Amino acid sequence: MNWLFRLSRWIHKYVGLLLILFVGWMSISGIVLNHPDWISGLSVPRWLVPPQYRIHDWSRGALRGAAFSEHNPSLGYIGGSQGVWKTVDGGRSFRRQDNGFPTSHVYRQVASLILCEQTPARLVAGTRGGLYVCEVGNEVWRHVPLGPEREPVRKILRVGDELLVFTSSHAYRAAATASSMTFQELPLPRANESARSVPLIRLFFDLHSGKIWGLAGQLLFDLAGLLLVFLCVSAFYIWYWPWRQRRRRDVSTVPRAGVYRWLLKYHLKLGIWSAAVLLIIGVTGFFMRPPMLVALAHGSVPAKLYPGLLPDNPWHEDIHNALYDAIDNRILIETRDGFWSAPADFSEPFVEAEFPAPIFVMGSTVLEPYETGGFLVGSFSGIFHLERESGAAIDLLAGRDTQDVSRMRPAELMATGYLRTPDGEEFVATHHNGLLPLGSAQRDGRFGMPAAMKQEFRLPLWNFLFELHNGRIFKDVIGAWYALVVPLGSLLFVLVLFSGTYDWCYARFPGQRQNLRR
Repeated sequence: MNWLFRLSRWIHKYVGLLLILFVGWMSISGIVLNHPDWISGLSVPRWLVPPQYRIHDWSRGALRGAAFSEHNPSLGYIGGSQGVWKTVDGGRSFRRQDNGFPTSHVYRQVASLILCEQTPARLVAGTRGGLYVCEVGNEVWRHVPLGPEREPVRKILRVGDELLVFTSSHAYRAAATASSMTFQELPLPRANESARSVPLIRLFFDLHSGKIWGLAGQLLFDLAGLLLVFLCVSAFYIWYWPWRQRRRRDVSTVPRAGVYRWLLKYHLKLGIWSAAVLLIIGVTGFFMRPPMLVALAHGSVPAKLYPGLLPDNPWHEDIHNALYDAIDNRILIETRDGFWSAPADFSEPFVEAEFPAPIFVMGSTVLEPYETGGFLVGSFSGIFHLERESGAAIDLLAGRDTQDVSRMRPAELMATGYLRTPDGEEFVATHHNGLLPLGSAQRDGRFGMPAAMKQEFRLPLWNFLFELHNGRIFKDVIGAWYALVVPLGSLLFVLVLFSGTYDWCYARFPGQRQNLRR
C-alpha cells in the first residue's frame, strides 16, 4: 500500500497548497456571513466594487416596488436596495427620503412599499431592518415594532381597511386608518402539520452554516472556520520552510526548528480532530451553487429525519413573499417549500396550494394581483402573467405564451421589481438591464435613475462577502467559468480531507512511521 500512501500524501500536499487561498477566503467570509449583525453597518465604496455590481438605470434591485398617489398622480415613491426615493413630478426627478431611515446599507433595503392615503396619509416601508412608517408631508420615518425581535419584512398587503405585514417568520395586522399603528401578531396554523417536511436546499444550507444545531452549531462551525485558517497558514509554512532550507543549504534533510515542529504537530492534531465537521462543510458546499444545486431543488425529507431541532414555528425564516387574492378573498404565502393558502380572515389553517407560475428556485421578486384577474409573477426566470382560469403563463417581455421555463437557469432578463404608473403604464426592473417598458409603455424622459444614487452607491460588506463566498464576484474575470469555482473548490477540498485522514491513519499503523519520514 506504499504507492497509495505516496499518492495520497502528494494529493494532500500539492492540492492543499493549490487551495490555500480558496479555503482561506471561504473560511473568513463564512464566519462573518454567519453573523450579519457584526458587519451590518459596514459597506464597500463604489470604486472598490467590481463593475458588474454597480447599479445603472435601477438595476440590481434598486427598484423593487413603487407607490403612487391616487389623488396626485405626480407624487410617487420608489423603494429598493438603495432605500426610498420620492418624486413630485411624475418620475422626472427623484430625491432620497431617508430622515429616520436605517443608516445601515443592509437594513435600509426595501422589499415592500405601500401608500395609505386615508387621514393621516402615510407611507409604509418594509425593510430588512423591520417596518417603517412616514407621514406624507413631514417625511420623517419612525420604526414600528412588530414582535420581540426585529425581522426582515417580506411583504405588506392592503386587505380592506387593514394592513397585513409578513416578515420572514410571522404575520401581523393593524388598522390602516388608526392614528397610531399598533400591530398584533396573527396565528398562522398549517393543516396536516404532522406531515411536515424540510426542503433539501434548506437542510444543506443549515448543515453548511451549523445553524441546524442552533447557536451552538453556528459557533462550532465558526471555530472550524478558524481552524481552517490555521491549517492554511500552517500548511504553507510546513511546505515553505523545508523548501527554503533546501535552497539555502543545498541538503536533502531539514532541521525541524521550533516553529516548524509546533505547526506540524498541531496541523496534524487539529486537522484530524476537526475532520468530521470540515467534511460536512465541504460536502454541503459542493451543492450550494448551480449546477449541483439542481440536484436538491425538488427534494425534501420528513421533518422527523431533520438531524437538528426544528423551531416550533413552521414558518420560521421560511416566508419569502405573500399575495392577497381579492377575487377568492384568500391569502397566498410563498415559502421555501411551496405555496400555502388560507381565507383572508385567517379563519382556517393554511393548506398547500398549486400555483403553476414559472418561478426561479430562489423565489419570486414580484407577486401581485393582475388587472385581468390573474397574477403578475416575476423572478430570475422573467416576468409573467399567470392566467387564473387556464393557468397559462404569458411572458410579458416576449409577449407570448411560454411552455418551458427553467426554474434553475436564470433567464436573460431577470425580473427584480415592477412599476405601474397611475395611467396604467407598466415597467419591469431587471437585474442587469435596468428598467424596461412592458407593452406600449414609454419612458418619455421619466424614471431615470437619480445621479445621486449612482454617486452615493455603496455595496454592503455582507453582500460583498456573500458574492465572494459563492464565487460570483469572479464573473468579470473568468466569465461563465465562475459557476465552477465553488463546486470544484469544494470537491478538491473534500479530496484533501480524505487524503489527510488516510495519511494520518496510515502513519499510526505499526512500522509505518518510518515511511512517513521518507
